[in-house]
Amino acid sequence: MKQAPHPKTAAIVTVGDELMTGLVVDTNAAAIARFLLRRGYRIVGKSSVGDAVPAIIASVRAAMRRADIVVVTGGLGPTHDDLTKEALRRLFKCGAKFDPAVLRHVQSFFKRMGKPMPSINREYANIPTAAVAVRNRMGAAPGLFFNKRVLALPGVPHEMLYMLEHEAPKFIHRGGVTIAEKTFHTAGLGEVGLMRRMTKLDEARQLADIAFLPGYGRVDIRLLTRGATPAAARARLKKAEKLISPSILEYVWGVDDETIESAVGKLLGQQRKTLAVAESCTGGGIGEKITAIPGSSNYFLGGVISYANKVKEKMLGVSAATIKNHGAVSRECAEAMAKGARARLGADYGLAVTGVAGPGGGTKEKPVGLVFVAVAALGWVQVRRLNLAGSRATIRGRAANEALFFLRDILAARNG
Repeated sequence: MKQAPHPKTAAIVTVGDELMTGLVVDTNAAAIARFLLRRGYRIVGKSSVGDAVPAIIASVRAAMRRADIVVVTGGLGPTHDDLTKEALRRLFKCGAKFDPAVLRHVQSFFKRMGKPMPSINREYANIPTAAVAVRNRMGAAPGLFFNKRVLALPGVPHEMLYMLEHEAPKFIHRGGVTIAEKTFHTAGLGEVGLMRRMTKLDEARQLADIAFLPGYGRVDIRLLTRGATPAAARARLKKAEKLISPSILEYVWGVDDETIESAVGKLLGQQRKTLAVAESCTGGGIGEKITAIPGSSNYFLGGVISYANKVKEKMLGVSAATIKNHGAVSRECAEAMAKGARARLGADYGLAVTGVAGPGGGTKEKPVGLVFVAVAALGWVQVRRLNLAGSRATIRGRAANEALFFLRDILAARNG
């Protein structure tokens, strides 16, 4: 098979003091990277810089030395700390020209919002002469495209995302290659274990970029191939898949955009079964995940957030003796919660989780991170004990995911 062609290169610069202090998570850079990757570019650099003209100039200049295309976000507003437009104007050694069309757009935007336009917003219409304005249908600030190399977009995430999808492709042409990609979602084996099972991993890496991406109780394996044509990229991907998928298939629960909650929903739908949940330490996290899937009302009946023991007793029918003798965090309590959820809500399956999320409340016998997950159906119940590590949020998140993984395993076994 022919070598994949070399793609053009791209770099990303995000601007804002808030990014430097950690007050705001830089989601823009990730979205831009995905856009550029799918346009066939190889990302050679990502950087963040504060609101200072010299620093912005230096960062963009350095990015231009490394890459064919540079995308910049942030600092295009009209206030004192919005300095990207001025920095780029100086970098490209150009003046500015008033653009009446941009002003009309800004005026129209404020009119749609039902607000008067502050006079300071006239500044949006002063467009650097080395740039063309890029339409922003979601906000007032136009984007700017300099010398067919640097695309500057607003930093407001929803504005930037819309412009990335609808406007950026008009300016950033494809980078000389096309890509094909596939992600395998796995659970039950760690990153190292998966790699050891892939006896043909080195061979596969000659065809594809392969990344192992650990998450809450899961590892995603992402394959990306490049080709001169879509068919060539897909052919390389298919060959790489054949080299690794047989060795990990038993741990794969989904691919690409599939989530564990959608995988569970798909199996419940196929089997025409219903589900009810009983949650303690996850505080509704499982129900939130399940109901995020469109159509989940077809199989999800509801749940009980039984945080207090008296709620476990009154709403789920857990006996006071079970809690007294074994504790709320126990195999016996999880079993009773799952049975109670199933019986009280009239579902085919009951899923329950109880544990110690921390940071306090742990003991030598029941340390922080101890979690019990139970799945009940007519005539049987299964329980899985987990020992999770991390912060309270991490333990809660992992417990919700692990509960769904456990349920998925049971449903998949019964599906076969």
